[in-house]
Amino acid sequence: MKKSKLLISIAACSVLLLSACGENSQATKNETSQTERDLASSPYTKTEFLMGTVVTLKIYDKGKEDVLDKGFDRVRELADKIDVNDEQKRTSEIDNVNAKSGIAPVKVDDDIFYLVKEGIKYSKQTGGTKDITIGPITSLWHIGFPDARKPSQNEIDERLPLINYKNVELDEQNKTIYLEKKRDGT
Repeated sequence: MKKSKLLISIAACSVLLLSACGENSQATKNETSQTERDLASSPYTKTEFLMGTVVTLKIYDKGKEDVLDKGFDRVRELADKIDVNDEQKRTSEIDNVNAKSGIAPVKVDDDIFYLVKEGIKYSKQTGGTKDITIGPITSLWHIGFPDARKPSQNEIDERLPLINYKNVELDEQNKTIYLEKKRDGT
């Protein structure tokens, strides 16, 4: 408790010192608030089609437009590790987890382990209505590809037994993911 009070005190003092060091002219204040208003209503924005969907990033910080490219670089990096619908047929870490489903756990890097862990947490919070393991069903539609279609109810029913976030085992110490049920190449 003392430590948190100390941190709050330090933070409060820092804010006071920084605000005291700032320029007090009315012109500077007006410029800043005008810039803040402009960015609030018209942030730097960039949109790309990634991972089968439209991704839009917005930056609300003056002079930081170049951060958009870095943000998209990060999205692409993560997409390469998780994308199971790669048209260039690269194997992602999630492809590896699916390939070893029902057989063995797969070691993944920290980013992927974190994403899956958070996905499981979200699945639990929603009681499974938003289930991270929905991939075998959604892949039937092949959305975002020229051969997109509505699958038959029979196809959906065949894959429903694969959908259950409770069938995912995470080993925090070894950063491995294990799917209990065989994905049959999906």
